[in-house]
Amino acid sequence: GYALAVQPISAETIVTDTAGITTADIKVPRAGAQIPVYLARPGGTGPFPAVIVIHEVWGQHEYLRDVARRFAKEGFLAAAPELYFREGGVGHLKSIDEIIAVVRAISDRQLLDDLGAVLTHVKGLPGSSGKVGATGFCWGGGATWLFAADNPGLGAAVAWYGRMTNWGSGELHPHNPIDLAAQLHAPVLGLYGGQDGGIPVTQIEQMQAALA
Repeated sequence: GYALAVQPISAETIVTDTAGITTADIKVPRAGAQIPVYLARPGGTGPFPAVIVIHEVWGQHEYLRDVARRFAKEGFLAAAPELYFREGGVGHLKSIDEIIAVVRAISDRQLLDDLGAVLTHVKGLPGSSGKVGATGFCWGGGATWLFAADNPGLGAAVAWYGRMTNWGSGELHPHNPIDLAAQLHAPVLGLYGGQDGGIPVTQIEQMQAALA
């Protein structure tokens, strides 16, 4: 279920079944490409709110699919896209450096347009209420901040320990989330660890000040 770079895997320690929900691997078209999306939906006809589940640098693996099933159990249409599909994914790569090279080569514009295509698709699904949120983990947490500033169709967002001040630089990654704080289209809940050395409290405080 995980990238080879983070073996041994432990995804099998948590498994959410499909009782009362339905799941499918679908494709969402965008600009001649087909975005692979794992879709989990509640039983019944709805209408249901939806949530886009954005993966970390490891790509869409079984744990993220499990998260989508948990959302479906709670009454959400849940869509977990594989955002590295053009590069063949990263699950087969054996080192963190190889994975990061793939991730850094993907432009924020491509990322946000792919997420926007998934949002549009989910909004149009039978049984959708038209209300769509997003949640993402680590790299996906940073992507969640950017998505909330980029797409006015997003209703709410939850970022799990996503980078805010050191997302990237250059043509492919022109903005850090903190630079876009004034442009957020939706409320964002940021979940961070007080003792996380990778994203220190000082960065959280800088983002809080920017949001204020």
